[in-house]
Amino acid sequence: MVERSRRRGERAIQRLVGTLTGVRSGAHVPCSYDPTGDYLEPRLKGARLTGQAYHPIPTTNGHGGIHFASLRLGLELHLAEDTLRFFDPTRAEYLATADEHQARADKEAERA
Repeated sequence: MVERSRRRGERAIQRLVGTLTGVRSGAHVPCSYDPTGDYLEPRLKGARLTGQAYHPIPTTNGHGGIHFASLRLGLELHLAEDTLRFFDPTRAEYLATADEHQARADKEAERA
């Protein structure tokens, strides 16, 4: 059960990081996400490479959920209502998800 939850969390992170294609090159966010809450507390944890070792990134509970900042990306990774989202603190808005990108493309195709 825990292994299945871990794999689900890894796939969710991979899908989310995949939405950054073209936005941030070389995107890599070393983090762990437990969608079911079976093995991680808090359910979202990040790490930062300093020298030769990874060190935990402090998480904050706010904005409706858990989040931490990725200095390399200049974004925050938020977990709110069981959904992972990237938040751009400079623009004070969430980045579009893959589903939102697809919905926008479908709408534009209908108009064409």
